[in-house]
Amino acid sequence: RGMSTPLDLVRVETENQILFSFLSIGWGLLSDVDIESERIRALGAQRFTMWTLAKLVSMRSHRGTVSYLPVDKDSDTPSSTRRKLRFDSEGDVRSMMSEDAGRRDSFYSVGSRKSNYLSAAGSSYESLAEDTVRTFGPPSRIPPLGHPLPSEWTVVKGDFVMVHASYPTHLMTDCIFAPDAKLDDGCIWLCIIKSSISRTHLVQFLLGMSSGTHTNVSDVIFVPVSAFRIEPETSSSHLTVDGELIEHSSLQAEILPAMANVFARVQ
Repeated sequence: RGMSTPLDLVRVETENQILFSFLSIGWGLLSDVDIESERIRALGAQRFTMWTLAKLVSMRSHRGTVSYLPVDKDSDTPSSTRRKLRFDSEGDVRSMMSEDAGRRDSFYSVGSRKSNYLSAAGSSYESLAEDTVRTFGPPSRIPPLGHPLPSEWTVVKGDFVMVHASYPTHLMTDCIFAPDAKLDDGCIWLCIIKSSISRTHLVQFLLGMSSGTHTNVSDVIFVPVSAFRIEPETSSSHLTVDGELIEHSSLQAEILPAMANVFARVQ
């Protein structure tokens, strides 16, 4: 029987919008396969395999900069991230939401044609009675896009095959992307693969996603972080949030610990 348990969300900021994500953020190989294989959706799940094989042949890379803030290494668990990033004005935000509850008349998702905002636990809504879109949620704790990052951030520049971030363990039923993740561990599991990886190791990575062994493949960076930023220098790849295509621009994300509650089987 399921029990109510906290769920981390992720605040995603691009140049023109703010989203709230519950699953993943991607740039490069996995996002390209997900989006581009839509044209052969009639083949079912096999479309992913076929398109991945095609991508392996071309081995396309994308120039840019990836920066990330690792979780506190002095802590045995990422719970320190929860203490750092939980916003101080939770009561004030919930009060605002309560006051305007009667006006929350149109919720929408990241894939909606009407809006670019994801509604999660009342974090945002669009009122049909006015043109202004109000977004509720905690304030960002990281510098805005385009601003310098603090020295404790790690910066990786160059050509990338893919960058993919996940918060739960599974991206699909047969893809254990972040085997050590928990619903409320207070961190983002970030995977970075640069163009220097060999095809052999890339194939090992892709095959290992079904069992969770891909995190130990050579030339694969897999690290728990509390925030990250992607700054593409080319437009040769797709950016996705929760599997949905978004505008191609610089992007940054940060964890929002225990921002929602879900029913889940607790072991």
